[in-house]
Amino acid sequence: MNIYLKKALDFASEVIFPRNCIGCETPGTLLCADCKNTILPVPFIGAGAFAACAYKGLIPKIFVAIKLRKESRYISVLGDLLIEAINKNYALKENLSQAEITFIPMHWMKQNIRGFNQSELLADQIAKHFDKKPIMLLKRSKFGLRQSSLDKVQRQENIKDIFQISFKNLSLSGKNIVLIDDIRTTGATLDAASHVLLNAGAKSVFKIAAAQD
Repeated sequence: MNIYLKKALDFASEVIFPRNCIGCETPGTLLCADCKNTILPVPFIGAGAFAACAYKGLIPKIFVAIKLRKESRYISVLGDLLIEAINKNYALKENLSQAEITFIPMHWMKQNIRGFNQSELLADQIAKHFDKKPIMLLKRSKFGLRQSSLDKVQRQENIKDIFQISFKNLSLSGKNIVLIDDIRTTGATLDAASHVLLNAGAKSVFKIAAAQD
């Protein structure tokens, strides 16, 4: 994402929407400590997958702010929740410290409309926490429909062949990859992207989302 565009969007958000807690409107913070304590963790998803919090309570409101009002500043709230959850999981923390970090890409048209890719910004925040830089390993080969509007079978078909390796002849031989997305529902998007990375030679792909619906 263009850093100047992000700064412009963040400045506009601060002017148009006050910096109040999204839950109780306490001034000076996007999420106060009391409201943060209401956010629910996610039970075990399965081997190779992790999410920081359930898509319940205040989390949907945060996603509305990000995706509909284009308030990119709330991505840092999701990032903080994700980092806190990772730090409580020793095995995952070790995995991240030794892996390449990448993210689910958006189609360039959709990203131009929104102004940012929230998964990319999440990956950037997580990577910085581990003194790393995220790497763009994937690109979208087609626009695709919004996954949230589809049932399980339609999601699988919609995501089929939608991802490609970002650079021709890119080899990931022997590399451990951490793949980051903003929200996981059925896991179809993360699974499809993971399959492409494994086919490019990745040794392993661990799939992480900020929220689980």
